[in-house]
Amino acid sequence: LRWANYLRADIKRGEFSPEEDDTIIKLHALKGNKWAAIATSLAGR
Repeated sequence: LRWANYLRADIKRGEFSPEEDDTIIKLHALKGNKWAAIATSLAGR
């Protein structure tokens, strides 16, 4: 799965934008350490 995701051109790579950072912080406050649930809210990541 990781290799398939690496090959996908529509997935963003690199550092998170300030907006994405804010989204991650807010979602972590709501959902805790449920990173799979948080990841579904980050389109293209």
